Amino acid sequence: MTGREGDVILEVKSLSKSFRRNSRQAVRAVENVSFSIYRGEFFGIVGESGCGKSTLGRLIPRLIEPSGGQVFFNGEEVTAASRKRLSRLRPLMQMIFQNPFASFDPKMTLGSSLREAALFHGLPRKAAQARILELLGLINLSADVLSRLPKEISGGQLQRLAIVRALIPSPPFIIADEPVSALDVSVQAQLLNLLYDLKERLDLTVIFISHDIQVVEYLCDRTAVMYMGSMVEIAGAEELFDRPLHPYTRALISAAPRLETGGGKRELLGGDPPSPFDDIPGCRFSPRCPRRGEACLKARPVLAEGGDGHSVACHFPLP
Repeated sequence: MTGREGDVILEVKSLSKSFRRNSRQAVRAVENVSFSIYRGEFFGIVGESGCGKSTLGRLIPRLIEPSGGQVFFNGEEVTAASRKRLSRLRPLMQMIFQNPFASFDPKMTLGSSLREAALFHGLPRKAAQARILELLGLINLSADVLSRLPKEISGGQLQRLAIVRALIPSPPFIIADEPVSALDVSVQAQLLNLLYDLKERLDLTVIFISHDIQVVEYLCDRTAVMYMGSMVEIAGAEELFDRPLHPYTRALISAAPRLETGGGKRELLGGDPPSPFDDIPGCRFSPRCPRRGEACLKARPVLAEGGDGHSVACHFPLP
């Protein structure tokens, strides 16, 4: 763990979000999620597409309103903040989104977009330009890109500029939501290394959301695994990948391609995830779980710590 024990920058308590389909049906996109993040951590959130990762990322700075629960940033409750106070908190919790081409106005030059963001955060015009040029140096791009339109540069360059925009107000906390998944494989590693370098140089705390468990293993200090809106396991990255306790986590790790030949036996899951509209009385993973028992069909398991900061929500965790 990078942050000192007890030095919590973000605390999430029983956070939930439901989206109504009609008067009788609702999708529980995020359900009773609780976790803490320590200052200076690179914290990964991983799971299959549709598990609620991105919704969780947007709930933290209240880009969407939660249905229940609380979020505390530096001890202050974000979920109870007034609109005025929230406008002062959000610059401290910046987001980097998945698709860089959807993050910029296609009709504005990139310099105009970045200056507009800097002015919005209260920087005087001269200071705004100086800040943008300073950050361009950190991401190894020349000032020439500022005169171009988004369509005139590559996706990798544009995502670097999205990182610049997030860093303009000097936030201590970044939420990176699938920041490389829309890019060519050839540039993904460059962006990942850049993110890690910026985290170290600027003393950032980062939530890194991804469906790619290998990327999370490479980057993160701790990792949380989500399944159908709930956290099923949280542990230090090395501990999680060496000793997964939840059958779903083991299956995710097993399914990831490896360069080594041989290796362990693949853990294959049967069936598909249930519909998000299904009301499953017990564990939501039970329809696919090879270890399910009677308790799994009746009661929802609670995320509980089992030692060494390793938490799992499972009635029958793996040995």
